[in-house]
Amino acid sequence: MIKYIKRFKSIVNNFLYCYSFFSGNLFKKKFILMNTPQYSNLGDHAIAKAEIKFFHDYYQNVPVIELPGEILRKYFKYFKYFIKKKDFIFITGGGYLGNLWIREEMLVRNIIENYPNNNIFILPQTVYFTNDEKGINEKSKTISIYNNHKHLNVFLRDKRSYDFFEKYLKNIKSYYVPDIVLYLNESTACKVRNGILFCLRKDLEKTFNCKEVIKYFNDKHEILSYTDTVINETVSIKDRDIVLEKKFNEFRLAKMVITDRLHGMIFAAITGTPCIAFDNISKKVSGVYKWIESLEYIKVVNSFEEFVEAYNYINNLNNEYFNYSFDISMFQKIHHIIDEI
Repeated sequence: MIKYIKRFKSIVNNFLYCYSFFSGNLFKKKFILMNTPQYSNLGDHAIAKAEIKFFHDYYQNVPVIELPGEILRKYFKYFKYFIKKKDFIFITGGGYLGNLWIREEMLVRNIIENYPNNNIFILPQTVYFTNDEKGINEKSKTISIYNNHKHLNVFLRDKRSYDFFEKYLKNIKSYYVPDIVLYLNESTACKVRNGILFCLRKDLEKTFNCKEVIKYFNDKHEILSYTDTVINETVSIKDRDIVLEKKFNEFRLAKMVITDRLHGMIFAAITGTPCIAFDNISKKVSGVYKWIESLEYIKVVNSFEEFVEAYNYINNLNNEYFNYSFDISMFQKIHHIIDEI
């Protein structure tokens, strides 16, 4: 008997916890933003920040409910009781569709399968499947599950991912749009820039060996420092803006950024910081670069020789300060698609 009482109390507490996310907005049409980060990847936090800013700019009167990925996983079956058919579900953008980050891909599939009657929007993403047996098997599962949903809209931030969806997922609507972080403008005035800032990967997507580049700058007697868009601490929603501002300022103070991280390049772009970026395994760096290649202070390279050429070009601009300029009307496609439904 005591065991059943404890179980009942646990269920009630779980319902009350999930209700707290919707308190005051239960019967209104809502935007549910799913799978946002509460971990250490600041690129993903910048995506969530930009998505929420986008919603607030275009839909001031629509409540936005943010459901972080770990909380969503833990209480998935309880949240279903509070999400109505009229609610729009948005899955946060990033670079995790495919089998490289399979845990995230599986959560996206779970959302799609469990909300067959809701309008679902996957915000700007990159998709990548490895060319092996595992990748082929997972690709087949993704195609089957995504194609089976009647109200799925997917925004892709690079042409290769868009072409993949156009080829294999003909039953859903896919759109080619920029990475949502480009919606932010963080190019505020800063102190004198100093030194070269390296922002490099340490994970599955790493392909760049930086030894030659480090030697190149050492020979020029440059001051080198190192950072990452993945930090050694968990970042809550409450602390997101503070931690991001600290990282943006780190970029603003650098004379140049060398990176193989997509959001290393994007953080440099939106802070007006000169940057040379090396591509990664999923080619999402070069894919997203297509949107900002008109920014003369940002270059993407694939070899040391190309790096030297890019460095000389940027160095000859003789300008420490660049104003980030991006045509945010490119994001109106997202706005129009949402409005059409």
